[in-house]
Amino acid sequence: MGDENDNLPDGTAPKAVPARSIEDRLATVVLPKEDVAGAYVRATSTAVGEGIIESIPLGNIITKAKAGMERAASEVREKKKDALLEELFVRSDESAESLEALTRFLSDPWGRLLFDQVQAILDDRPPEPAEVRRLAQVLRKIVDTDFRSLFDTHRYALSVIGALTPQALAILSAHGRWRPFISTGVFFPMDGKGTWARDFAGSFGTEMGVSDPAAIASIQQTVEQLMAGGLMRGSSSRADRLMEGQRITPVLTDAGLLIVPYIT
Repeated sequence: MGDENDNLPDGTAPKAVPARSIEDRLATVVLPKEDVAGAYVRATSTAVGEGIIESIPLGNIITKAKAGMERAASEVREKKKDALLEELFVRSDESAESLEALTRFLSDPWGRLLFDQVQAILDDRPPEPAEVRRLAQVLRKIVDTDFRSLFDTHRYALSVIGALTPQALAILSAHGRWRPFISTGVFFPMDGKGTWARDFAGSFGTEMGVSDPAAIASIQQTVEQLMAGGLMRGSSSRADRLMEGQRITPVLTDAGLLIVPYIT
């Protein structure tokens, strides 16, 4: 019998995780966009249809539509949660030890709080398989640590990750491919506007084989956000400001160094 300390925050005992085949798990990893759209369309059209047929007041139609949308949102959330769990268990099937660690994490009150935080991040993201895989990777990194003693650190890291766009996370995870560049203007190292972001975007785009002007502009906007968030900066021989024609090396800040291990 387990220790009472292993109970969930509401005092109930954790439910056993049923054994499932690899095929069963893989069957629900992908969450097609049409499933999500269909859930909302079915809920809304049904409510409106009933309202027309029954000739009920507009207020009742809105109420029914709202209830239908809430049911659809709950359905989508559960599908995302299932996909996240499936991806975690698929990744953990490599060894009995890995599967045991994951089961222990999900049965632990501290672990469940961290899982719920990741679930909340996923709730705010599009139902893309890539997002599920990315967040499952983040969770896997947490599972492999002493997550109780590192609880506050994990919570902080997840709060930062949740505030970043997928493109921002991709740029951070590719920090090993950041290259020095020559500045084209005068600007302060921690200022995320103007030539700093533009120069980096051009350099990074070249490194990644991206030349489309719209894509470069998008990288620039994302880099401005990363700099404003204190996750990256420029390094040069001038600490106060960077002069035109100087060689600038983009680097992670301490905060950036803390986040990167979770996403790489």
